[in-house]
Amino acid sequence: MTAAVQEIIPNPGEPTIMVIRKDGTFFVFGQDNEDVAMTFETPPGGGTSRIVWIDSVSGDFLVASKKAGVLRLYNVAMSTCKEIIKVSRHGIYDIKKMNNEVYLIRLKNGQVSQFNIRTKRTLFTTDIGH
Repeated sequence: MTAAVQEIIPNPGEPTIMVIRKDGTFFVFGQDNEDVAMTFETPPGGGTSRIVWIDSVSGDFLVASKKAGVLRLYNVAMSTCKEIIKVSRHGIYDIKKMNNEVYLIRLKNGQVSQFNIRTKRTLFTTDIGH
């Protein structure tokens, strides 16, 4: 694990911190411990663009990929993906939480989608960006 850090994401509800490296690997630390608590299975092809915690389920988080229009659901207690949720044909550059169920997703083609994680449905998608 020698790649530079891309992003550090604290968990607002629990004493854990997620780290994404530029090579797409990601792992979690306990805030009171300097050792890695869990290293997670990296999505095929790498390209992890964002990670966002899910407040309504303890330890759950979503991983977005620049390579594919899917969100991968993980939990800090398991190193492997729990579920793959297809949201688009295009890669995902960014994901932001609006509330416990609804997320804004910025796609590689310039579109923005509003997605409900509980129902696994797209609520709306903007036109393709130019």
